[in-house]
Amino acid sequence: MVDPTDRSRRLLAIAAAVALIGVATLAPVVSAHAVLSETDPQQGGHVEDVPETITLTYTGDGVDEILDVTVTGPDGQEVTGNVSKDGAVATEVFVDVTDAGEGVYVVEWEIQSTDTHVVRGSWFFTVGEAALDPATLLASYEADDRGGGTVDTDPEYGQVLPTGLLYLAVVALLGMPVALVAALRPVADRSDMPRRVVDATVRRLLTGAAVVAAGATGVLLLASVRAAGGTGAAEAALGSRTGRVLLGQVVVAAGAAFVLSARTLRDPADGESKAAGGRAWLAAAALAGLLLAAGQGATSHAASQVGLPVGTAVTLGHLIGVAVWAGGLFAVAVALPAALRRTAPGDRRVAATGVVRRFSALAVAGVTLLVATGLGLTAWLVPSPAAFLRTLHGSVLGVKLSLVVVALGLGARSRYVLLERLDPTTADPRRLLARLPGGDRLPFVGPRRRPDDGPGERSGSDPGPVRAVVGTVRLEAAVVVCVLLVSGLLTATVPGVVASVDDGPGAGNETVPVSAEGVEAELEIVPARRTDRGLAVTDGAPIVARLELRSDDGDPIELESTERVLADHAESGTTLDPELEPMDAPGTYAAVLLFPETGAWDVRLNVWTGEAFLDDSVVVHNEPAGAPDGDGTVQGDSRDGTSPFGILLQSAAVGVGLVGLVATGREGLRIARRGE
Repeated sequence: MVDPTDRSRRLLAIAAAVALIGVATLAPVVSAHAVLSETDPQQGGHVEDVPETITLTYTGDGVDEILDVTVTGPDGQEVTGNVSKDGAVATEVFVDVTDAGEGVYVVEWEIQSTDTHVVRGSWFFTVGEAALDPATLLASYEADDRGGGTVDTDPEYGQVLPTGLLYLAVVALLGMPVALVAALRPVADRSDMPRRVVDATVRRLLTGAAVVAAGATGVLLLASVRAAGGTGAAEAALGSRTGRVLLGQVVVAAGAAFVLSARTLRDPADGESKAAGGRAWLAAAALAGLLLAAGQGATSHAASQVGLPVGTAVTLGHLIGVAVWAGGLFAVAVALPAALRRTAPGDRRVAATGVVRRFSALAVAGVTLLVATGLGLTAWLVPSPAAFLRTLHGSVLGVKLSLVVVALGLGARSRYVLLERLDPTTADPRRLLARLPGGDRLPFVGPRRRPDDGPGERSGSDPGPVRAVVGTVRLEAAVVVCVLLVSGLLTATVPGVVASVDDGPGAGNETVPVSAEGVEAELEIVPARRTDRGLAVTDGAPIVARLELRSDDGDPIELESTERVLADHAESGTTLDPELEPMDAPGTYAAVLLFPETGAWDVRLNVWTGEAFLDDSVVVHNEPAGAPDGDGTVQGDSRDGTSPFGILLQSAAVGVGLVGLVATGREGLRIARRGE
């Protein structure tokens, strides 16, 4: 008969899991990772007078700490004034600027976002009524490969190893106590497997995990202080939300390491574990793991993507799922072989069977939670196939998922193949693969074992199946270690939702072929983008029309007279006719166009090369920032809302959650029916 209290606890756990999965799949995407999304003046824009203050606006939870902002004037001198932001965590940074005359102003910035990433970039704007030098403007655009603003999306390589080790330690601290209480100890209490060896082994593992966590969080905290730089770096770093979280993690990890180390030194491996003491050190380890995991959630990509409370909760749920599976796996992989060596040979198979069966139920629950929340996180951070296939974040995520599939395959082999060999009564005659012709010869399924295969299979006299289980569990644990280390690299990369975002207003260059007899010519508009209406540029941003001239033999053509580019706006009757100025490269000329009106401009060459006249034209649409490109996207769009790909992932998360809950319930019923 099922205890009503146990039933209530199970229902409460199921309700909590359903709620967490619902949050992971239904929470809306607010905005992107802390990255520059808007500036005033606009990126690559033109203003008549030098602004007293410029504004940088960031998406997501925004800026935790301003590391550096430098504004350089036309003469190359720094003109940066006071730099400030509103509040501890802000989305806007304000920079006072000293007037240095007309020309190009370059802004270089570096901030630390709330997910611990140091993000840096640059952009420029132009000032004055005087004609802009095309060479200077081209150099600014070429330096800013996004056409008015660059963002450093390289991984924070210094965070990869400490973050990966921290994940490993957190998973161990959270998951090992669960496996010890739910899988290892119950079997030890009902068999000849020595509980003291199990406890001592797990305690040593937890001590090591706490020490690793203390070291990893310490390294990350020092990196945060170093990133602040300058005088008062430590005070600035610890004054930020990220710094306070990291400091709290250091204190928690160091405290857990002290408690567990003291317990391990006081209670030798062969000593008998007292009930109260066993509960105390297990509780200390689990609490430390939970607090560290909460800190990871608070500084995660998701916390910046969908807000601190929801992002932290879902990331915490994901880590708990990983811990129940992977952390428990570590405990089983190390403690089970150590205990079996001190177990009577005839009882080893029974003990191994009990542990594998009970841990399988835990693993199903953990995998359900981690996959469901993982799909929800992916829907937020990698919201499109392009973000998955064309970004470093997506590539690393693909490697991680591949390793997870390998680990799950090994786990399935332990549960559905090796467990059957340990205990033939586990055989399920309804297994579809085994019922197919030749299915029992498949390497994953293995030969069918029946309860009447003889006493030798049931007595434990054959150590082969036990060795196979131990070897497979250890291999699975090794793969999971790789998964967690890869997670460190994944955390250090900029999310796909940011790395794959449209390059912004006016990004990219577009080339227009020019036809003339005896001349090879090419007209390039910098910056511009191609839409279904044709070429488009952003209103308020000067563009460069660059012309390259070559003879049929490939030799550069030098112009002997002043030639021009004509730009006509039919609606207003406005005409521009800037001169083509020679550039450093032979045969290359350029002119700057700043359209005063929005709408369609007919840009036409008016060039005599000495042998041919070039009068090719192209229509360029001068559009306000934020105008639709005609393909459903918007300039500067941060992709608010949910994409079809994201909806697919969210639907899959719900499906996995429901199927996993059913599977977890079935595993629990099987254990209950066997009286284990």
